[in-house]
Amino acid sequence: IEQHYMDALEELALTVNDIENSIVMVYGYADARGTSADNQRLSEGRVDAVVSALMALGISPDFIQSSAFGESRTLGKSDNLETLFFDRRVNVVLRSTNNELFTLSE
Repeated sequence: IEQHYMDALEELALTVNDIENSIVMVYGYADARGTSADNQRLSEGRVDAVVSALMALGISPDFIQSSAFGESRTLGKSDNLETLFFDRRVNVVLRSTNNELFTLSE
């Protein structure tokens, strides 16, 4: 995981630990090149790396859910390098366990 992403994960970990009922959703993807089995493994590896980093930053595994989608959810149909780059990704979403909106209260 590149440092600028680690910086963002560190900020996320601080936020998660400050908000009750929060859960981190981690979704991994791959581009359409290669076999489906290889792409599934790649997306699982991406998810595992982010989940491990989040746990190392102090987020309990009880508050992390993850899924890997391989090549099944690409962003576009183009085979250009830019599109392929963005298909190789991990999305991290913060949500509440009870599906309520997070709001600031003072």
